[in-house]
Amino acid sequence: MPKVLAISGSLRHASINTNLLRAVARLAPADLEISLYSDLANLAPFNPDLEGQEPSPVLDFRAQLQAADAVIIQAQNMHMVSQEF
Repeated sequence: MPKVLAISGSLRHASINTNLLRAVARLAPADLEISLYSDLANLAPFNPDLEGQEPSPVLDFRAQLQAADAVIIQAQNMHMVSQEF
């Protein structure tokens, strides 16, 4: 069974992005396993000085990525409005 890791770019519990990924998981065909990554808030920023000493959330994330056949990333779309005075 193909495995898909779904990652929401929003940490908000009621996020539209996260809810969209939950809906995708519910509506996916039975022969497709979609899991929502839920530990984004605990990932450390990229730091190559920690190579070989990564915190456990980073190691877990890496393992989930390696186990996935595909990844869906749903990120928020920010609309910026500039005003000239």
